[in-house]
Amino acid sequence: MSDSRISLEPSVFEVGHTKEEDRLIGSKCKECGRYFFPKRTWCASCAEPTAEEVVLSKEGVLSSYSLMTRKPGYALIETPYILGEVRIPEGILIYTYLKTGNFEKLQMGQKMKLDSIEIKKDDTGNGVFAYCFTPTE
Repeated sequence: MSDSRISLEPSVFEVGHTKEEDRLIGSKCKECGRYFFPKRTWCASCAEPTAEEVVLSKEGVLSSYSLMTRKPGYALIETPYILGEVRIPEGILIYTYLKTGNFEKLQMGQKMKLDSIEIKKDDTGNGVFAYCFTPTE
């Protein structure tokens, strides 16, 4: 049995030994400076193949949210859960699960920080984690 942390999607979310070491991975165009999440090679703004991988900010502001009461077939999280959009300083809206114990206390404009949630265990007992955001206040 292992106790390692593994990313559900390593191309967009790198997990560290602790939550503090976790990071979101995006890209930035070298030509126009626009950021993207998930990362891409070609810039959607200037159509140049000049985007390079970057680590994105771990903090942002809640732009919108919704309480989900019906589980889509592809969902790995049981209902009810909260989906939201968090705008990070790079200008990107991150569509994400919100980890909070109280739906009623969420407010648009609220400060949020990157967090992680264990989705499942793999065959060897490693925790498989996805990114999420949680209120800082």
